[in-house]
Amino acid sequence: MGTFPDSTYRHRGAAAGMAATLLVAGVAHGRPPCPAYVTTPSGSVFNVAALVADNGSPEAGLARVRSARAKIEAGGGCRIFRDVPACEETVELAKLTEAALEQCAAPISRNGPLWPGGPERSEAETQARTGSR
Repeated sequence: MGTFPDSTYRHRGAAAGMAATLLVAGVAHGRPPCPAYVTTPSGSVFNVAALVADNGSPEAGLARVRSARAKIEAGGGCRIFRDVPACEETVELAKLTEAALEQCAAPISRNGPLWPGGPERSEAETQARTGSR
């Protein structure tokens, strides 16, 4: 026959599991869904859902799009390519994709977390740490 403390520990594990599930579900439903596609006025289409699936999250997809755009801009923009209009259309799609992902990705605090995966640092903590006002 089980004792009272044994059953209490068993129920604690189940309660913790349910609480974690609700927390994850709440975070997931707190953001608007990402669009499946973005389209330019000229009709070019980009599959945003595939980008998110390939990168694992909207945040990772957003980082990848920003990185690609930064490389093009650092290299001199579209004028360095043979087919400038195609490059400009691709950059326009990247801008639309970036805007769409910014709407559905989790916000990134400029103050950053206290430690990786930890709670966000307040503005006062950031100023105290850097000595700026």
